[in-house]
Amino acid sequence: MKLLNEFTHAMAKATENGKKIRKVWMTTFNIDIGFVEKYILPVLVDMECPRNPMDYEIMQHKLFDQKIDFRLFCDQRILSGDSDKLTTIPIHTINTKSFQNSKKFGKQCLFHPKVILIENDRNELHIGAGSANLTISGWSKNQEVYSFHQVETIEQFKSIRLFFNTLINVVKNPQIPPFLSLSRFNANSVQKSSAEWDFVHTFLNKDFLSFILSEDTTALNVWSPYFSHNVPGLIELFKATSPDLKSVKLVADKANGHHFRIKWSDAIAQMIQKNELTFYSNPLPQDERLEMTHAKVWQSIGKRTSRFAIGSWNFTHHGTARALLHKYVSI
Repeated sequence: MKLLNEFTHAMAKATENGKKIRKVWMTTFNIDIGFVEKYILPVLVDMECPRNPMDYEIMQHKLFDQKIDFRLFCDQRILSGDSDKLTTIPIHTINTKSFQNSKKFGKQCLFHPKVILIENDRNELHIGAGSANLTISGWSKNQEVYSFHQVETIEQFKSIRLFFNTLINVVKNPQIPPFLSLSRFNANSVQKSSAEWDFVHTFLNKDFLSFILSEDTTALNVWSPYFSHNVPGLIELFKATSPDLKSVKLVADKANGHHFRIKWSDAIAQMIQKNELTFYSNPLPQDERLEMTHAKVWQSIGKRTSRFAIGSWNFTHHGTARALLHKYVSI
């Protein structure tokens, strides 16, 4: 489980020099509670994976004794009433209709971000974002992308705080502690004048396209398992921001290993013929145990600047407005 190793590394970094974990909040679309309890919780309290009910009880006591606020947020439609828990970890379900201005998201809106927040007792924050749900598939059997970073600037902090405060306001659970205040936030380094990365999500005033695209963007490369029912129409939407966009290259997971998940059309055929659109198979070696390539990666290339983003959004109209880590790369 490479992602579990990365999470363990992020936790180790957050606890360097005697620091203690104070808060771990995770968001997901789909969730496997048994996976979380067996593999993720032990990392928080430095235990081996539990093997019997007594181990789970010990782990629960350690969480309480160490005063670690661990909680999960997932889409309301995913968590079933008969989901078994062996611990008392709080799981908050998100009803997207409860968001302010929820009508602009549409009836098909999902709570889709996969984000991990780590806070220690020195008021330092670490954030992770990517494509993996909190499931055994997401953390083991799928090919995913995920990245952890320490929060270093006020702008990054404010964006992350807005994201989680929005969830807190929707859940309306008095047991959820307030988010860290700006006055207490510790960047643990000299404040940088400009961020190397941005945390972008639906609740910001700017949409995803304004971050990943620019006026001089000429090429767009995307990894995505799912696609819009109208790929040409989506590309035309991109051109409203990037009129010089000439090339879109897509690396797609294939259903049953053979077929791209797209709705074929004459417009797609014409774009392929003009070299405006190209589909690629996964170029990486495939392990026979791999269930699917679930990674979502975006790269825009311009005359002056390239931009790179990973997160939870697919190459769809709905998928361009979800939480992500977005990194600027100057060339």
